[in-house]
Amino acid sequence: AITSLATQDRYLHAWWLSPSPRLASRPSGGHCVTQLRSKVSSSRGEYEENEKDTMRNLAFVVNSTKDNISSLTRTVKQQERELAGKGDQAIALQRNYETLSRIRLADQAEFALLKAQKEEQMRQLQKLQAQLAAE
Repeated sequence: AITSLATQDRYLHAWWLSPSPRLASRPSGGHCVTQLRSKVSSSRGEYEENEKDTMRNLAFVVNSTKDNISSLTRTVKQQERELAGKGDQAIALQRNYETLSRIRLADQAEFALLKAQKEEQMRQLQKLQAQLAAE
């Protein structure tokens, strides 16, 4: 049994590099390193390409968010202007209503006065007719 890690490491290293008829199809040590470097390099390239795609997607999201914020800001400002205009219209309508209410009150007072005058004139007319009929 192999006891220390260093001994195990030396044993595995020697086993890997030793020629063995049973393992004739095993690749040479240099070839494995080349394959490993190639895999690491291609993995790094894939990682970098994925990172580029992620950054492009992030840039798209940021730009579309900026566009959406701009559009919403314009919409809010337009609605504020419309609301201010409607507020002005409501104030004008309130003034018109108050003016019409004052006119109506004045008309009612004038109508009551005219009605009282007419009744007084009718009484006077009836009184004069009664005096004429009595003579």
